[in-house]
Amino acid sequence: MLDRVSAFIDLNRLYQNYHSIQIHCDPSVFVMAVVKADAYGHGAIPVATYLSDHGVRQYGVHSLSEALELRNAGVQGEILIFGRVDSQDASILKRSALIPTIPSLQDAQMLISQAEGVVADIKIDTGMSRFGLPCHQETDLEKTLTEIRSILALDKIKIRGIYTHFASADNSDSTFTHHQAALFSWIQKRLLEDGRQKLVFHAANSAATIRYPEYHFQMVRTGIMLYGYPPVQTTWDLSPALTLKAKIIDLRTVRAGESVSYGQTYVSSKTSQIATLAIGYADGYFRSLSNRGLVRIKGQNCPIVGRVCMDACMVDVTGLTLAIGEEATIIGKNHSAELTAALADTISYEVLTNISKRVPRVYPR
Repeated sequence: MLDRVSAFIDLNRLYQNYHSIQIHCDPSVFVMAVVKADAYGHGAIPVATYLSDHGVRQYGVHSLSEALELRNAGVQGEILIFGRVDSQDASILKRSALIPTIPSLQDAQMLISQAEGVVADIKIDTGMSRFGLPCHQETDLEKTLTEIRSILALDKIKIRGIYTHFASADNSDSTFTHHQAALFSWIQKRLLEDGRQKLVFHAANSAATIRYPEYHFQMVRTGIMLYGYPPVQTTWDLSPALTLKAKIIDLRTVRAGESVSYGQTYVSSKTSQIATLAIGYADGYFRSLSNRGLVRIKGQNCPIVGRVCMDACMVDVTGLTLAIGEEATIIGKNHSAELTAALADTISYEVLTNISKRVPRVYPR
């Protein structure tokens, strides 16, 4: 039964997305399920638990708290933490078998000073200017390689892999992606010449997984595409796993000249039927969708009128026969997160991750 608003997540569909990605990758390539930000709003524990039960063994999160949440829920496999982890938490990393990201030799040494035997990945910044060993130009390569070798030479830490992150793999111009990949490949080649064949090299995000199979290396990291929203055009079998619905909690007639919601930003030009939906910006429905958003009711797109409120928004449903308690689809079939994102001048990532904690997640079986 629908609460005032609920998000319904099809875990089987999500796993089908994962399987579709797998069959488009070489069998030797690991497919990581990125479940940071509460699995892009889908619920990290239910998603990762379901995937774990179906044999998925590689996960990516942003923080130590996200990683511990999964491990404490019984999720098996390797969990890589993309963000910086305080060296004082080294013993927790080791005890919970979590993989931190090492962005420098100093960070590696600080980790060792707190606990020996931590398994980690090294991050190379080849163009994001966000995190990792800086290596933006060919002139940086030797210095970066020297620092990586120094980290690998430490005998009290085990380096599992080395990775970078593409900044613009979803752009039609591939120049910068090829530049980043060339830097990363040069490092990989030198380390393989050093006899480091056991290292797991990875670089591809969702866009690169689809567009650049030559850059899959030993693992791909799939985020938004796992949830059914590939960031580039593809024929792969990927479909959204989440449907967001809100209940109609009021119906009323508004006459010409009467206003709707705060600030009188919408004044009706004719007699209209207005439905109040039990979803607002506190639920993650953007206030920027005031007077521009659309929702789906009985197969029709209905416009948001007036400002989106904290707990509700109003919709023009003139011409529809409705009753209080019926449902509106905010995100779902024929009404994707990408449509909402376009209307809000943002991206589907933000639409999905913005669905707030107070919205119940429901997992139909």
